Amino acid sequence: MSLETRSMPISSIKAHSAEATGELADGAPPVVFTQNEETNPVLQDMPNHAEALELPALQQLLTMARGDITVGHGQPLEGLKERIRGRAAR
Repeated sequence: MSLETRSMPISSIKAHSAEATGELADGAPPVVFTQNEETNPVLQDMPNHAEALELPALQQLLTMARGDITVGHGQPLEGLKERIRGRAAR
């Protein structure tokens, strides 16, 4: 379902809030509020919200890791077992 079909005026959401939250709990896509034909907040369930928050954090971690590798702060996988065993033996 595209965002256009899940866009609703805020007055409609207020009038049918129980329906909208029930649909979200059943796995429906997020609902975009509109006011004066402009998009405003988005109503979504918690799992989708948590996923939306995690994605930028994961992208930032990847960017940081790539930067570390670029400047030579990484170590090769070869010999990893020996390095771990050496630390555990101390």
